Amino acid sequence: MGAIGQRSHLGIGKETTFGTAVAATDYLKFNSESIVLSAEELVSAQLGRRDEPESYQGLKSVAGDSVHEVHPKALGHLLRSWFGAPVTTTLDTGIYLHVFTPATAAFSSKCEVPPYTLEVHRDLSSAFQISGAVVNGLAFNFGTGAKILQLTASWLAKDAALITKTSPAMETTDPFRWQQAVIGIGTTDSGTATGTQSATTLQDTGKTWVVNAHTGKYVYLTGGTGQGQIRVIASNTADTLTIATWGVTPVAASTTYEIFEFNKELDALTLNLTNGLVAKPILNGESVIDRVVADGFRSGALTPTFKLENLDQYNNFVAFTQKKWRVSFIGDTISGNHKYTLDFEMPDVRLTGAPISIGGPAELMLAAAAKIKYDKTAGYMCKVRLVNNVASY
Repeated sequence: MGAIGQRSHLGIGKETTFGTAVAATDYLKFNSESIVLSAEELVSAQLGRRDEPESYQGLKSVAGDSVHEVHPKALGHLLRSWFGAPVTTTLDTGIYLHVFTPATAAFSSKCEVPPYTLEVHRDLSSAFQISGAVVNGLAFNFGTGAKILQLTASWLAKDAALITKTSPAMETTDPFRWQQAVIGIGTTDSGTATGTQSATTLQDTGKTWVVNAHTGKYVYLTGGTGQGQIRVIASNTADTLTIATWGVTPVAASTTYEIFEFNKELDALTLNLTNGLVAKPILNGESVIDRVVADGFRSGALTPTFKLENLDQYNNFVAFTQKKWRVSFIGDTISGNHKYTLDFEMPDVRLTGAPISIGGPAELMLAAAAKIKYDKTAGYMCKVRLVNNVASY
């Protein structure tokens, strides 16, 4: 019987030294992969006969993609390889917040970002062990047509070898889905908790809100005690927001927050993050790459498709308006009032294209394009917060 994809697996392990293979410690659920070894052919240019001259083996390199439905635990490894190691805090017993911010320093002199060893089992007699593997690109995609959050990870790696396959233990959590997404474009208000806090309220004594002006909006705790929680606002007084319940009660003078309105005009969204990495060889007597370095700028892009109800996004495009975007997924319950949460914070997003055209009698859609820019005040272009029950990455 031939090999089939149903019996495959994809393992992953953290390397401490770039290119020094390690055993898989976790396993990634995946839909497909194309991470393959290529060998350059060096063809001689010498003359003297009608037949093609001799050829020799040149550089060996490994690259390709893996496609996943996004699960809230294994995802942390892919984020770590793109962003760098997260800052992890304990929210509650067995509940952790991992904050991924693009690293400002290289992992080592040989590798810009944290490297991994991959074990790709393709239902053959041996598994492929891919060493020195790093994530160069992350592309997230979801919408009314792709109802499970999808991720394509683009890999560069140093070398490949054959090993005895291991026995995988797969993550049992469910992936994030479309109805769990909350998208905010722009911030309504922000501040720091002051006064008296409770399990169902957040007070900011410096505010003078109109009563119930924020009902139905969302509050996100961006820093301090309880950071990473997002809740819908049930009601508000002049200075107090009421929600259903916090997992961790905010603390006055510690917790910062933002209020934003759920944008309900999006039909689909793709979020692309590119690291600008290249794999380079050197004259060291080896035929594999020597290092992975930053050769281009780190960049990000959004491809949002809007249901066209007004000219708001077109006007933002014409005015080159900077808007803060937040894309959050409030997943299934971990325990108590804690839920698996994935949050992308992009403080400076600018539309670079907003073509409005009529393609026929159907509903009009706006397939826009946007850049995620580095924000000088925030100090990053994109920050990701992941809440789960994994202690560290």
